[in-house]
Amino acid sequence: MTAGAAGRHGALLGAAVLAAALSACYMAPVRIASGQLTSDRALAAARGPAAARPGATLPVVRFEPVVDQRGGATDLGVVAGHAVSAERLPAWVDEELAGLASDHFAVASPATPAPASARSPVLTGRPRILKAYVASQGVTKKAVVVLQVDYSPAPDPASASRFYRGQHASMNWDSADDEIIGALREALEACLEQVRSDVEARLYPAGVPAPKPIPAAPETAPEG
Repeated sequence: MTAGAAGRHGALLGAAVLAAALSACYMAPVRIASGQLTSDRALAAARGPAAARPGATLPVVRFEPVVDQRGGATDLGVVAGHAVSAERLPAWVDEELAGLASDHFAVASPATPAPASARSPVLTGRPRILKAYVASQGVTKKAVVVLQVDYSPAPDPASASRFYRGQHASMNWDSADDEIIGALREALEACLEQVRSDVEARLYPAGVPAPKPIPAAPETAPEG
C-alpha cells in the first residue's frame, strides 16, 4: 500500500470512528430517575399539609392511589432518536395530585394526609393514567398525558367519570433530560388544571360560594 493510499485509508477509518461515536452520542437514551419529575408544589405538599384556614374547615378531596392503565410500562417514547423512559410514573402523578390543595379544598392522597382539622372526605377520586408519552417531529418535541378520574359521589352517572388531556409542545434544542422533564411536567400540569377546576365545580356548584382566598401576610421590615 502506498503512503497516499495508507493516508486515505487512515482518514476514512478516522471518519468512520468519529461518525460512530457521534451516532452513539445522538442515540443515547434518556432515563428519568425517580423524583426527577416532581414539581416544587408537590415537594411542598409532601413536607406536610398547609396550615388550616382560620375560622373555616375546608372540604376534603381524597385521591386513591393512581392506577397505570398502560401496564406499568417505563417506556415513554422517542425524541429525536433518543429513547425516553421514566420510573415510578404512578407515584409521580400521586405526588402532583397531592399538591392540588388550594384555598378552596384540602387533599388527602397516598402522598400526603389531609390537615388534622379537615373533615372526612366529601369527594373521592380514583385516577388512572391512560397515556403518557413524548415524541418529536422535525425540531418540535411534544409531551402528552391523559388521565381518567372516577368520582364519587357524583350528581349523575354521566358526570361520574372524566377524562383530562394535557399536552405541551416546544422547540427541541438538544433532547436534554431537563428539556424532556420540563415538557412532561407541563403536560401533566395542563391535566391537573382541568382536575382542579372540575373538583371545585363539584364542591361548589352554582349558588354555593367558595371560600375567599386567604390574604397574604404583610411583609415586615427587619429589626435593627
